[in-house]
Amino acid sequence: EYIEYLLIEAYVYGNVQAMYDLGLLDEDPNSLIKADEMEEAIVRRLTPMECERLQGYPDHWTDIGEWVDSNGKTHKDSDAPRYKALGNSIALPFWEWMAERMVSHIDHENVTMASLFDGIGGFPLVFSRAGAEPIWASEIEEFPIAVTKIHFPEGKDGSSPRGGTDDGQ
Repeated sequence: EYIEYLLIEAYVYGNVQAMYDLGLLDEDPNSLIKADEMEEAIVRRLTPMECERLQGYPDHWTDIGEWVDSNGKTHKDSDAPRYKALGNSIALPFWEWMAERMVSHIDHENVTMASLFDGIGGFPLVFSRAGAEPIWASEIEEFPIAVTKIHFPEGKDGSSPRGGTDDGQ
């Protein structure tokens, strides 16, 4: 019951203490700036890992280091594409709940799923946790494609789970 209360406080009301108690924030909110100190204070940016935790992703999900796009160009490790991808992503807790219910109602031995506008692999992640096999995904942004390829390197037939080409064609 207490965990459910903390989840509601953290995700619905943005309660920072509840986020810390759940392990979503690295820094104790009691060490953060108090309201009467705000005029002189600078609010710190959340780290990419804190953003991953708030969205429900495993720690370091988007921390893929140096990566190569579909044109063969190497990109240096940077937080900027991580922030963009996480900001455009889905929040996993609801979709985990939904995926479990959807998969449990499919009367078929081998449940598969495909993901259109895949982002950083949120849908393949939640559906694989629910017992479905991700076999195809499509995305046009290069960094999210690289993230999903790392976490889902092979599809059902041994090819990339992105199927076809990475740009959805």
